Amino acid sequence: LQRDDVRNALRSQFGEGIFDPNGAVLRAELAKRVFGASEIHQAARHELEKIVHPVIERRIRDEVDSAQKLERDAVLLDAAVLLEAGWKRFCDV
Repeated sequence: LQRDDVRNALRSQFGEGIFDPNGAVLRAELAKRVFGASEIHQAARHELEKIVHPVIERRIRDEVDSAQKLERDAVLLDAAVLLEAGWKRFCDV
């Protein structure tokens, strides 16, 4: 949520109301819009995921690639939505 491209996409999708005066994302305000059982919440969460999941996935790939180049024995992927986002494919254990 600190990347300019992500913040710009969030601003386009959710408006200025999710930002503080310094341009930082107000997580609580964003959460009010995307977490809930209503269809509106579900649609908003889907839009949020379309914005942030590709960025997170690129970061995962970059970190795994970097660890492999450094011949690390393991990489720990701590992702609450690992299965839902399809990131299990990065895991072998």
